Amino acid sequence: MEGIEIKIESNCLLVICRGEITIEVTGEMRQTVEDNLHSQTFEALVLDLSGVRFMDSSGIGSLVALNSKIKSSGKDFYILSPSDQVRKTLELVQLLSFFHIVDTKEELELLLPE
Repeated sequence: MEGIEIKIESNCLLVICRGEITIEVTGEMRQTVEDNLHSQTFEALVLDLSGVRFMDSSGIGSLVALNSKIKSSGKDFYILSPSDQVRKTLELVQLLSFFHIVDTKEELELLLPE
């Protein structure tokens, strides 16, 4: 993966991913997110996948696990602006409806808790 950037915006933890989400980087991605989960106060986790050009099955598994973990803690989980390739991958494995996907930051802001 070319990089992960973490920001706190509008009471949510925003994780911006770039490059590829593959087995080689899912451990680092998971650890980075988990470190911030415990050190930050937020109501929702937003994963910006607009800069992700490829995701393999381990990447899909990481998203599913992260979604479950966040929701079980009573917080919201959103995927923001998935790239066309990520959207096609999620559609192929029939997970588009499993995740709460939003296309724009404006749409996301309407959904975030105050």
